[in-house]
Amino acid sequence: MPKKPTYWCKCGSTFTQKGDLAKHIKTACTLETAKIRFSCECGNTFTRKYRLTHHKKTACPLTMWKIQFSCVCGRIFTEKSRLVKHKKSACLLETIKIRFSCECGSTFTTKSGLALHKKNH
Repeated sequence: MPKKPTYWCKCGSTFTQKGDLAKHIKTACTLETAKIRFSCECGNTFTRKYRLTHHKKTACPLTMWKIQFSCVCGRIFTEKSRLVKHKKSACLLETIKIRFSCECGSTFTTKSGLALHKKNH
């Protein structure tokens, strides 16, 4: 025999556990979610601050352009941590630092490479 509902929401939904009612109120109930506390300039609304922050960084057409971190190679990131990761692993301009150059314009990453080049010059 199924459990009898003991928790009721203002919208008419019923639940057998208090936790299920709480989750419903926070995420699904149209009457309770009218208590929106966080709104974006674009018109989207959120019940949790972290969701608004995530939206602004990844999906909002009005605020995404404000939060940008750019690399010397031209790639743009909305999170600084992603830029740092890119610089450490994927960015060829950052990972291959050109330290040695010849008068002719050739560049090398090692001193021995420059010496070999000059020897064959």
